[in-house]
Amino acid sequence: MNSFKNLTKLFKSGALPVVISDSDYVLNAFSLEGFDVCTLSNALSQRGDFKEVLLAVVDPSASPSSDIFDKTFANSSVLICPLMSFGADTKSIDYFISTLKNIDFEIACENGRNCLEKLQSQEGAITVSTLGKNLSVELGEDLEVFAPKVNPVIKPGEWISVSQFLEIALIPNKDYSCFNVNGEFVCEGVSVAFHRHNYEESGPLAHEAWGIFQKIRESKDFPITLSVIDSEVVSIKTNSNQEILELIKPLTDEVFHGKLIEVAFASLLPSKKTDWNINSQLNEAAGGVHLALGTGVKAAHIDFVCPTAIVEW
Repeated sequence: MNSFKNLTKLFKSGALPVVISDSDYVLNAFSLEGFDVCTLSNALSQRGDFKEVLLAVVDPSASPSSDIFDKTFANSSVLICPLMSFGADTKSIDYFISTLKNIDFEIACENGRNCLEKLQSQEGAITVSTLGKNLSVELGEDLEVFAPKVNPVIKPGEWISVSQFLEIALIPNKDYSCFNVNGEFVCEGVSVAFHRHNYEESGPLAHEAWGIFQKIRESKDFPITLSVIDSEVVSIKTNSNQEILELIKPLTDEVFHGKLIEVAFASLLPSKKTDWNINSQLNEAAGGVHLALGTGVKAAHIDFVCPTAIVEW
C-alpha cells in the first residue's frame, strides 16, 4: 500500500509525482518509498513532459535560473520541497521525507481557510499565549498574507512550496501598517533559511545563525523568549537569561531590520515527533504560531516557533 496517499491527493492523476532532484541520496530515498525519480540534469536536458513533479533541489549552486526551470516545468504541477534553503544533510533529508509522509494536506487546507476567515473578520487584537507569556497582534486595514494554498490540489502550471499548505503568514506591506505586535513570545524551536539566488552571501549567515541556536539547545538553554515592541524585536533571551539579540540581529538582512518579517499561524496541530535538532521547513508548521526575522534574501531568515501557542481571537 502506498504510504504517501496524502501526496497523491494533491495531483489530478491521483498518482505519485515524479521526484526530481540533484541529489542521489534524495532520489534513492524517494525511490525506496515507491516514487519514480529523475535527476535534475536529465530533466533539464530532456525537457520532457513532466506533468506532476516533486522538486527537491539540495545544492543551491546546482540550481539553474528561473528561465530554465520555466522552460522545463512551465505546464507541470510542481510541489517544491526546498531542502537547499534549510538542512540538506542525509539526516535532514530522511526527517523531511518521514515528516512529509504524515502531513494531512486536506485538514491543513481546511484549517488554513478557517484562519483566513478569522483574520478577515477580526476586529480586536489577537492574543497569542506562549508558556505563560502573552503577545498582542493588532491587525491593520491593509492586511497582506503570503500566498496561502487553501485548496489541496496543485493545478498544471502551479508551483507550490509545501509550506504554503501549512501556514497562514502575515507579512509587512511597504509602510508596515498591516500589523502591530507587542509583548513576549516564548519560542521552543527555530528553523533558519536563506534564498537560493544569493546563497553565496546569505548561506553562510544562515549557517552561522543555525549554529548559535544549536549551541543554545545543546546547553539545554531553550526555550528562548522574544520581547517585541511595535513589531520590533528588542530582546532575545535564553532560558538562563542570556541576551543574544546582538548575536542574531546582524545575521539578518537590512530590510525591516530587527522588525518582524512574518507572523504566522500553523495549519496543523503540534506534533510530538518534531525534532528541533534538525533545520527543517516542516518544523515551521509544527503547530501553534511562529514569528520571523529577516527576509533570507541577503542574510538569514529565522523562524521562532512555539507549537503550543494558544491563539485567542
